[in-house]
Amino acid sequence: MSNHVNTPAYTEDEALLCRVKAQARESWNRETRVTNYVYRSALREFAPGPCRDAWRELLEPLLPPLGRPLRVLDLGTGPGVFAHLYADMGHEVTGLDFSERMLRSTKSFATERCFSCRFVLGDAESPPFPPESFDVVSGRRLLFNLKRTDRALDAWWP
Repeated sequence: MSNHVNTPAYTEDEALLCRVKAQARESWNRETRVTNYVYRSALREFAPGPCRDAWRELLEPLLPPLGRPLRVLDLGTGPGVFAHLYADMGHEVTGLDFSERMLRSTKSFATERCFSCRFVLGDAESPPFPPESFDVVSGRRLLFNLKRTDRALDAWWP
């Protein structure tokens, strides 16, 4: 009897992509990287004021007018700045990120600001949700970081 476990066979390119993704995840789980990005950049850009107002003015007209709060998925949510912005507009927001450390930071920030968002650990290239779970899928600074954009887009809009 074999102790062999069925694991998917990866091509050389897929194995390389897995290693690159693991390195990126490790990098975004480093305390100093998260702290520097969140507190020196993202939160300053999205603090109440003209920059945040400009983002809201840009995004609101792009959202579908369904006459109810939208179900929004913010992929690669990072510090959750878009998730918080959508929540501030009154929408039901789920933020997804592959960095546990980043999610802890954004959950804390959401609590401080009284935003009602759900945050989930997961991979933006294959989100753990059934098709048509969301009305809107967004991602800020995400697409250019993905190595398999075709798979990601297929997963977001089946």
